[in-house]
Amino acid sequence: MPTARTGQNGLGRREVAPDGDDALAVLRQDHETVTGLLEDYEAAQDRMRKAAIADRISRELTIHSTIEAEVFFPRVREAFEDDDNMEQLLAAAELEHDNVMTLIDRLDDALDGGGPDAQTDERIRFLIECVDRHVEIQEGDLFPQIEQAELDLAEIGEALRTRREELQDELA
Repeated sequence: MPTARTGQNGLGRREVAPDGDDALAVLRQDHETVTGLLEDYEAAQDRMRKAAIADRISRELTIHSTIEAEVFFPRVREAFEDDDNMEQLLAAAELEHDNVMTLIDRLDDALDGGGPDAQTDERIRFLIECVDRHVEIQEGDLFPQIEQAELDLAEIGEALRTRREELQDELA
């Protein structure tokens, strides 16, 4: 599990550094970061602060979903090409990604239209449920099986970090 390191992300939330450099540590770090931002949004009272946090949530989830879809899922699928159980787990994770990205699109539309309101708060609550399911599927079911496979998780982790950096530059 990642360990928290002191350091602020500009929104009052600690940054999380992975215990290792492998792919699973990178994705766990993303999960922790997004979960923390969702908690921050729920706790925030000021609409301006909520808007800043919602923007960061959108950005983090877009990057996370993209690096998983482009790098992680294809490599895992290739390593487990004849494993029906793994295919079901990957399909469930991808479905959660689709749900999350649909919510992000709606959230972005709401933020462009004048900032967060009660409807935005409701979308965030639903997003929390989707992210919780996503984390549960991955960390509870998918990751333990991947840890037992012969995958170069360090190399995949490097590819995830490289793609993340590219996306961060694109979205800046």
